[in-house]
Amino acid sequence: MPVELVRDLEWAASISEVLGSGLRGNPRQLKRFLNNLLLKHRSAKRRGVTLQLPVLAKLMALEEQHVSDFQRLYAWQLTAPGPIPELAAAESVNAPPADAAGEDPDEEHTAGSGEGGQSDRVPSARRSPGGRTRRPTDDQPEIAEEVRNWAGKSHITAWLRLDPPLREIDLRPYFTYSRDRLTLGVAVTRLPPRLQELLSKVQSEVAGARRGACGEIATLPAGDRLHLVEALVEMLIRRADSPAFVAALELAERAPDTVRPVCEALMRIPPAAIPVHHAGKAARLPGDNPAVASLLERWENSTAPGLATVIRRAREMRQLSGRR
Repeated sequence: MPVELVRDLEWAASISEVLGSGLRGNPRQLKRFLNNLLLKHRSAKRRGVTLQLPVLAKLMALEEQHVSDFQRLYAWQLTAPGPIPELAAAESVNAPPADAAGEDPDEEHTAGSGEGGQSDRVPSARRSPGGRTRRPTDDQPEIAEEVRNWAGKSHITAWLRLDPPLREIDLRPYFTYSRDRLTLGVAVTRLPPRLQELLSKVQSEVAGARRGACGEIATLPAGDRLHLVEALVEMLIRRADSPAFVAALELAERAPDTVRPVCEALMRIPPAAIPVHHAGKAARLPGDNPAVASLLERWENSTAPGLATVIRRAREMRQLSGRR
């Protein structure tokens, strides 16, 4: 077979398991994904940008199925001048342990020879599902809890083990062509690197890291803080179920001057789109603030399933704690 066809079959096979399960084997969606992939690759080529199809396909597979996890990866990229350190750490978390047999991980068994003298290779049992060998090292640096939580998700574990490994690749040009569904806008891209880093930290899934970032933002000059809140609010409006929802409410609790813009942004979101399991955090905001009062009244009077009940209970709990 032509060399290019062999390469195409290799990268297509490497993403088939994750993509197939995410799209449930729907032929129409699979065809749309491949068409989109090749369109982006050709677009980059016309602009003189060289992208490896396997890398682009792997990123798009994550974007297609798990947008919030893809957004987390992109947020890490915003603060990295090249390869993403957190991604390298995540890949090391998912390095499978050596088996008890002690087989040489680099050993490959030749099953036969194909045309052109090339051998058909059968990977050893210690190879990962993606086909490459990983050796855990004894001197790996300590890995942040946020990275461990992200890498520990079952779908992320499967994705990380797909070929090719990305730890040494500068993904910045790839994100240019594989971020159709990111909840990032103009306000985010205009932030200086330091504020972009804080914006990423404040949306952490680790409560301690998120609260620490809220504390840092609360001490920023008013102008910088409002620029950051503007970016956070933009992300929140684009997608209410993103990490920006919890981040916005916790930041408003710490920085009084952010309460109004956060509440105004939440008022623009249909109650049915509000993540109910986090909505109760809004009851912690100052009840005498008109923007807070309007927001809580809107949610408590809504017909969105469970939202009114959550807000009512949260307000009752706050009243009880205030009496003690």
